[in-house]
Amino acid sequence: LEAGEIVALATTSARTIARATYGQSAFGVVANDEGILLGEAGGVPVAQAGKVMVKVNNEGGDIKIGDAITLSSEAGVGTRATTTSRIIGIALEDEDSDDFVQIAVRNELYFASETATALDTLFVPIEDNENDILWNRITTLASNFVDGVLSVTGIKTDELCVGDVCVDEAEFLQMVEQAGGNSSAAANGGDNSSPEPQSEAEVNPTPEPETEPISEPAPDPEPVAEPQPELAPDGGV
Repeated sequence: LEAGEIVALATTSARTIARATYGQSAFGVVANDEGILLGEAGGVPVAQAGKVMVKVNNEGGDIKIGDAITLSSEAGVGTRATTTSRIIGIALEDEDSDDFVQIAVRNELYFASETATALDTLFVPIEDNENDILWNRITTLASNFVDGVLSVTGIKTDELCVGDVCVDEAEFLQMVEQAGGNSSAAANGGDNSSPEPQSEAEVNPTPEPETEPISEPAPDPEPVAEPQPELAPDGGV
């Protein structure tokens, strides 16, 4: 290890250090003569506070006074922080040609300007109501998630997306119409009133089968009386 290199604790021992690599949490900077002694071969002075010279490159651009210094892709070497990340300190001077810059050691989480602005908006009162801030609304929304399912009383949006498929209001109403729904009801907030009953003529009932008239049986003919022979006056035929 050399003076100015950024180091991290090794995983083998709490008092063993190694050059810090990108993504690790830096422990300190190897100092010339100040700092606590860590390391295996007789101990290495590591600065965890105060001012110290640190090795840098310009992966993140030219370093100016006040820039946050974080780990670069090169082990043990710092660079200007451009995104939200853990830093090792703040530059106290502009970078010179020998790839070293003096920093005030500050091992902390640094928020890039965009992230800091976004965080600030979480705690700004909404519509001049000091008790209504975005953070409170987010926590309230989060409390409505149960087993990954969000329960709300209503959602108002300009575009509805399911997976990679998104539809706007016009497309949604067209889908409702094609499904046989009431588009005007959907446009007016989802009126679920029952449709008016259809008349019997519209229902088209199944016609009853025609039946042939049943003829009544003909009455039996009356018996015809046979003629009786006439009797002669003298009793003869």
